[in-house]
Amino acid sequence: MRFGFARLPGGVRWGHIVGVGAVAGIGFTVSLFITGLAFDDVGLQDDAKIGTLAASIIAAVVGAAVLTLVARRQASSEQEPEIIGTDEAAAALSAG
Repeated sequence: MRFGFARLPGGVRWGHIVGVGAVAGIGFTVSLFITGLAFDDVGLQDDAKIGTLAASIIAAVVGAAVLTLVARRQASSEQEPEIIGTDEAAAALSAG
């Protein structure tokens, strides 16, 4: 996008991309599977599972917070009145 190869779709902001990226961190199925293969010690497996689940919860909270913030900012920016230039304002007053 920086180099002009692509553009964000209409209504999509970088905050949406960041929020969805954070939510993508929720996926933990493969991590739990690999934990069983990587560690023979049950204690280490449990620690790794707790870490994976905690990271998934954090990703969900951060993603939800970012997407909520972006939605609120987008809604408030849509409610702001349109600012017109002085020439347009003068024309509107003289016509009225």
